[in-house]
Amino acid sequence: MVDSILCPFCSSTVETVEHIFANCSELIVHWTRIAIWWGVTCPSQLTVDSLFNWADSTSWKIGQRKAFDAVILTTFWCIWNFRNGVIFKADTPKKSLIFDDVVHKSYVWISSRCSKAKISWSSWLHNPINATKMM
Repeated sequence: MVDSILCPFCSSTVETVEHIFANCSELIVHWTRIAIWWGVTCPSQLTVDSLFNWADSTSWKIGQRKAFDAVILTTFWCIWNFRNGVIFKADTPKKSLIFDDVVHKSYVWISSRCSKAKISWSSWLHNPINATKMM
């Protein structure tokens, strides 16, 4: 049971999937940081659907698009995990750590799932497009 149906971050809109993942003013910054990190522009209309299809607008190789898709899914997971922490934990998690969590978890998940890709941590941090070139 939750205390409110309002978004736990901005408290100004009813919490919906679309709002929490794509439209909340408190969380949009994370999509911008993903775009900067990968050297792409955010979708012109941020929606859950546009985020799921974001990689399709690039000219990357299939492995790079799959890696970017994994980052997007990891971001959804990290936002949801953060949301649950805000609602259900006594200690409020730090919003500033969501992006760091996305970078770390996506690296671990991609490296452990793709045995032929030898991605270095440094390369993943500084140039994920180049790091995933051989995927």
